[in-house]
Amino acid sequence: SSDLALSEQGVSNPDLAEECAAAYRQIRRSFHAIKPEIVPVLQELKGHYRIGLVTNGPSDLQSDKLEHTGLGSYFDAVAISGALRKGKPEPDVFEDILGRLHATPLEAVMVGDNPPNDGYAVLEGIRTLLLPLPDPSAGPQDRRLVDALALLPG
Repeated sequence: SSDLALSEQGVSNPDLAEECAAAYRQIRRSFHAIKPEIVPVLQELKGHYRIGLVTNGPSDLQSDKLEHTGLGSYFDAVAISGALRKGKPEPDVFEDILGRLHATPLEAVMVGDNPPNDGYAVLEGIRTLLLPLPDPSAGPQDRRLVDALALLPG
């Protein structure tokens, strides 16, 4: 906590600790950018599929990111490594999200962009679509995610 961080520096000021925490949240949220094509894709998928999210990171930060961006409402289930105390690529994480979605590996498709982490879904029997990492030079015209979703069963 901010209080603890300040006390480790010899400062005992709860008001300052809260101000620091609020400033940190605000600055962190300013980096919560999403690609413009993500929302239309999630809207389309939401009408036809149960959608789960597996993400690595501290649960409070990841939950805040989902809430702040509005993306959390698109997911039927979310598995955050910080809450699970395990993360991708551990097989238990993929089993956890399947359980939350009431799905079998054969009914699921994993879409990811990090082969060392996301590729392990294949070992669980989940069809896996690994996208290339975003190409910064492609700018907003980068449609690979949208195009790749055309591969999903209809």
